[in-house]
Amino acid sequence: MANSRIGLVAFGEVGTGKSTLCNTLIGSNGKAFVESERTESQTLETIGKEGRYGNQDTLLIDTPGLGDAERNDAAHLVQMARYIKENQLIRGFIMTINVHCPRLGDRERRLFELISSMYPGSPWFKHIAVVWTRCYTVMYNQIEQWKSERKEGFVRFIEKYFNKEITKEQANSIPHYFIDSIEARNNNTSSYIELCHLLAWVGQLKTIKEELPEIKVKLGEPKIEKRNRLEYGATRTETWKSGSRRYGLFGPRKGHGRTYQTQTTIYEERTCQEYTDGSKEYSDWKKVNSVSNEVVINSW
Repeated sequence: MANSRIGLVAFGEVGTGKSTLCNTLIGSNGKAFVESERTESQTLETIGKEGRYGNQDTLLIDTPGLGDAERNDAAHLVQMARYIKENQLIRGFIMTINVHCPRLGDRERRLFELISSMYPGSPWFKHIAVVWTRCYTVMYNQIEQWKSERKEGFVRFIEKYFNKEITKEQANSIPHYFIDSIEARNNNTSSYIELCHLLAWVGQLKTIKEELPEIKVKLGEPKIEKRNRLEYGATRTETWKSGSRRYGLFGPRKGHGRTYQTQTTIYEERTCQEYTDGSKEYSDWKKVNSVSNEVVINSW
């Protein structure tokens, strides 16, 4: 392995052993990142810790677990995106999935959408690895049978949600590692070897900043902005006399009249998408309704 420090960002659903994996990769026995079997996320903000695994210096960035709706809000996305952007050592993302519960759905989709929104139009998927957790040594034969099934299920998940961004060939190129994080703290276990392979993969990547320089995370759903504007149409004039006689006591009777103009109120809407870097993107204004009236603009 290389001697230079390498950085990884860990994502995963609550309870998949994400924080335990992070502790293992920095040589900690559960003291740096909070480890728990509880169903709610024990990581309440994006934080990074430095350490060493084998002879590799590492920086691990732990994030709140997927599915912790209270924590996955706009403020947290801002903090997470800025934290990742400020760390020059980050080379990749690892997504933890419990090998015993291989279902992939909306929560995992949101993770990939988040990374995609950070680096729009770039090959972000080249910086992702999947770590299947809780792969105990006593289940070695079973795990060997599961490997191809889990990888195939992951490719189907990518095809379902990201077929416009990632081809099947590219999805197949995303690496998978089968690990039990506790066992990986001991040398000469299969999990230890798998983690060494993971770090070797990370070591050959360029840093995120070098290859994927733009971090631009969406803040929630687009907001709808509304406006009204007037369009002025044709005019018409009506005239009349004040009486039936042509002449009055003081000369000819004066004519009266009014000038009307058609005015149309156009109701329009557009969407505004905010990003964590402070920028905003707007759609074109679209007409949603209109109301026309004749308005008196002159009278005599």
